[in-house]
Formats: sequence, structure tokens, C-alpha cells
Amino acid sequence: KCLLVLSLLLLQCCFSFGTFLEGYLEMKDVEGFDSRLFSQMQAELIGGKEPIKTFVRTDGSFAFHNLPAGSYSLHIHSLDFVFPQLFVDVSKRSLKVTVKSMANKIIHSSPEIRPLGKAVYFHKHEGFDLSGIIYNPMVWMVGVSILMVFLPKLIDPEEMKRVQKELQQQPQPTLTK
Repeated sequence: KCLLVLSLLLLQCCFSFGTFLEGYLEMKDVEGFDSRLFSQMQAELIGGKEPIKTFVRTDGSFAFHNLPAGSYSLHIHSLDFVFPQLFVDVSKRSLKVTVKSMANKIIHSSPEIRPLGKAVYFHKHEGFDLSGIIYNPMVWMVGVSILMVFLPKLIDPEEMKRVQKELQQQPQPTLTK
């Protein structure tokens, strides 16, 4: 009896066709790609208790086997290229896998994923630009300060004395009623 139960469990383990997701990275026409870069790439499903990771094979394919039911986010990790994020739903009832793009467009269960472009880590340094200096707020503050210092010297001294006398002759406002 025990032998029968053990053999049934072994058969169930060997022939259980759990849910699986297979995909392929389409890199044929991508500039600057070498097939050796596949060995540095990794596919990851995020959304369960722990992320599920697998490596990309040398032909560009990857596979996840025995996925538990739930919703996942599929990420392809690469140092050289940026890939789109896909959403994976594994249903509980039919154990069917549905793959959706960011635009909620349903893709067949074994997606062919093309890179969005090369990963850019550094930006080229911009050269000297005169408009950058002119529009700098610190330059404007220095310019206004210089004008405030030298503007009174541009006024005629006789006119300055007349304005000062007028200001002295006006009654001074008081704070009391």
C-alpha cells in the first residue's frame, strides 16, 4: 500500500504540468549587440512573497516553471539595454498565464521582448554657453547690486541736494495719535 502511494506521488511530481511562462528576447537587429551579452541578462518576476529569478539562455530565451497563481511584474535586467516592463497574471482556476504590456495590451503567453534602447549611464558634458551665464540668477543679483552702488553717482549733485532739502522739509510721520 505504501509503495502504491509513493509511486502515485512520484508520478504526480514527474508529470505535473504546472503553470509556466516562456519568453524570448528579440535582439537580431539591435545595434551593438553581441550574443555573449545574453549570459549577463536575467529575467525576474516580482509580485509574490519573494522575487522569482531565472537567467537568460544563450539563444535569448528564458522560462519560469511552476508559477503560483497571482499577479507579477516581469523585468529583464541588463547592463547594456533597457527592456519594457510586462505584467503577468496567473489565474487560480485554469492555471492560464496572461501577459500584458504597460498599455494593457494582451500579448500571447510566450512574449518576444525587444529592447527599448541602449542604457545610458552618463550624459555628454555640455560646452561653454554664454546664455547660461546671462540667465544665471547670481549674475543678475550682482548686476543689480552694482547698479544700486553706482546709480546715485550718476545723478547731478545739485539735483541730489535739492531732493534732500525737500525730504527734510516734509513733516515726519509719527506713530502716536
